[in-house]
Amino acid sequence: MPPRRLRKKSVKKLVERRVAKAIEEYEKTRADSINAGGSGSASTEGSADVQGCSYKTLMNCKPHPFNGTGGVVGLKRWFEKMEQVFEICKCTEDDKVKFAMCTLEGRDDIEAYNNRFHELALMCPELVPTERKKIKKYVHGFPERIKGNITSSKPTTLHNT
Repeated sequence: MPPRRLRKKSVKKLVERRVAKAIEEYEKTRADSINAGGSGSASTEGSADVQGCSYKTLMNCKPHPFNGTGGVVGLKRWFEKMEQVFEICKCTEDDKVKFAMCTLEGRDDIEAYNNRFHELALMCPELVPTERKKIKKYVHGFPERIKGNITSSKPTTLHNT
C-alpha cells in the first residue's frame, strides 16, 4: 500500500529533523553555558556533562506520555512537549534518549521483553556469542517505531541499548 510507505517515510523524516534540531539546540545551549560560566580554565568539558538532570527531576515536570496514537500530528506534539521538558530539566543527550523511552506507554511490555530476552540469551548463548550480536538481536525484537530510536543512539553495550 503506497500511502503507508509515505507515512513511514514522512514520520522518519520528521523524527530525523526533530533529532537534528534538538542536537543543534543542545550544542548551542551547551556552548553558551560553557562560554558564560567559568574562567575558561581547562576542565570546562566535564562540567557540562555533570550538569544533567535526574529521572526524578524529569518526572517532577510530568512529561507527556506517548502511546503511539495520534499519527504524525500526535508524534510531533509529543516531540515538542518532550523538548520543552528536556530544556527545563537541562538533560544531556544520553539522558534524553533514556528518559524519553520511559515516557512511552506500555513500559511494562518493554520490561517483559527485556526479561524474556535475557532468559533466552542465557538458555541459548550460542545465538548471541558476542555483545554486538546481542545488541543486534535485542534491537531486532522491537517494533519498527522503536528500532530507529535505539539505533540512532549507537549503543556499544546491551546495557546502553
